[in-house]
Amino acid sequence: MAPPAPADGHERVPVLDLYRRGGTLVGVNSARHDTIASAASLNSLGELFDSGALPVPTGIVARPLDQAVATYRELAAGANDKFVFTDTEH
Repeated sequence: MAPPAPADGHERVPVLDLYRRGGTLVGVNSARHDTIASAASLNSLGELFDSGALPVPTGIVARPLDQAVATYRELAAGANDKFVFTDTEH
């Protein structure tokens, strides 16, 4: 889940802080795909994880989507965890 791009098309990212914290920036141009195509891609990725063809990442903290704002505040305050938002509590 990501906010929409700024009107001028230029995203501001604190790259020095990202680098020093060992962060990774991953982006997907979701504007190129409708929800059906995106769901199919995610299902394919899920199958690869389930089969063991792709290793499951470790150190991921699952959070319900309704905690997204609090989670982003934690990250802004220096948290080093990697988070994934879910539609249910895990």
